[in-house]
Amino acid sequence: MKIKKILGTLFLLLLAVVLVSCSKKTFEVVFYDWDNTVLDRQKVKEGSVATAPKNPTREGYMFVAWCSDEGLTTSIDISKMPNANLTVYAKWAQMYEYFTIDNMTYVYYGTYPQTVVDDSSIISSLNSLTLTNANGYYEFEGEEYAKVVAHPCQTGYKFINGETITNGANLLL
Repeated sequence: MKIKKILGTLFLLLLAVVLVSCSKKTFEVVFYDWDNTVLDRQKVKEGSVATAPKNPTREGYMFVAWCSDEGLTTSIDISKMPNANLTVYAKWAQMYEYFTIDNMTYVYYGTYPQTVVDDSSIISSLNSLTLTNANGYYEFEGEEYAKVVAHPCQTGYKFINGETITNGANLLL
């Protein structure tokens, strides 16, 4: 009887050790914005993945990527499961910059001169691109391109290359 009791106790201890060793670890993933505001904090079980919050917005900037370092040099794929606690930072690209000529301040948007791409093979290649560089442009054969929807101030706006556009037309610049 005593042997059965000892064996029963040993079995329960062994079962407890097995169950504890099989339990999954939990990691914390914290998403920070540019001003160190916590956008989201998630507890993720080992073997699961974090879910990135909706891309944040910031006046005058475009969200570029999630990065694993404060220097914003290492982009991270959020769909990969973490194996440790993880801090993630939002990376931004400034959409415009200011410059002054004759005491007048102007806003500089993008790279000029802007022209409309009309080569169908380039357009096809550009349409397959999904990632932008740090400036928010698509890079192809050493050049930077932007996909934009035109909202000209006047119908029939003419670019320097002679191309004209109408309001709402999709363009590759």
